[in-house]
Amino acid sequence: MHEMDCSDAVAKMCDFLDRELSAEEIAMVERHLAECGGCRNAFRWEGSVISLMKQCAQEKAPEGLIGRLMDGLD
Repeated sequence: MHEMDCSDAVAKMCDFLDRELSAEEIAMVERHLAECGGCRNAFRWEGSVISLMKQCAQEKAPEGLIGRLMDGLD
């Protein structure tokens, strides 16, 4: 098993945050994050953005918005 560098970690960021990696890959990313403050901050920031998006997605659209959007596409 090779050591992970920053480009490897960033390439796996979304899958890591979505919990779609194997146990081995998760361990590799976690080891890298323990040693790399830059990647740790990037993962933390991206995780915050994803969390905020999930919260916003739970909001109901105002009445009639979808119809107005669809009308605008015509």
